[in-house]
Amino acid sequence: MPNLRMYARRLTRNEADTDDLVQDTLVRAWAARERFESGTNLRAWLMRIARNSFLSRKRKDRRSVSLSPEIAERLLIAPAIQDEGIFSSEFNEAVLSLSTGQREAFELITRDGLTFEEAAVRLGVLLGTVKSRVSRARQVLVDGFETEAPPPIQAPTPPP
Repeated sequence: MPNLRMYARRLTRNEADTDDLVQDTLVRAWAARERFESGTNLRAWLMRIARNSFLSRKRKDRRSVSLSPEIAERLLIAPAIQDEGIFSSEFNEAVLSLSTGQREAFELITRDGLTFEEAAVRLGVLLGTVKSRVSRARQVLVDGFETEAPPPIQAPTPPP
C-alpha cells in the first residue's frame, strides 16, 4: 500500500488526487480480483491498474472544460418553470393579436431567426418598414405584459 501511494503521488503530484487514484485503483483491483493470477507480482498488477486509471482520467479531463465557481453557480441555477406554460399561451395570444404586418415581421425575426434584411426581402417591403414593424410589435407585447410593482410595505410606527 505505501508503494502504491508513492507511485500515485508521483503520477498526480497532488495529495487529494493521490487519494482518489489509490481508492480508484483498489476498487478496480477488487472488482477484477478473479483475473489476478496467483503467483504473479501483485504490486506490479496494482501499479498497472493505477497507471491505466490515471491515463484514462487524463484523457477524459482533456476533453472536458472546467468552469470557475462563479460561472458554474450562474449556470446551475434553474429558473422556476411553473408559470412557463401559462406565460407561453398568453404570449402566443398576444402575438396573434398583433396586426398582420407586425406579426409577420416579428415572427420572421424572432421565431425564424432571419436578419432584418432577409425579412424585408421575404415580405417585399423596405428594410426600415421591417424594423419599424418589429419595434412596434415588441412595444405592444411589452406594454401588454408590464405590471405595476406592488406598493412598498410601510413599517408600523411605534405607539407614542
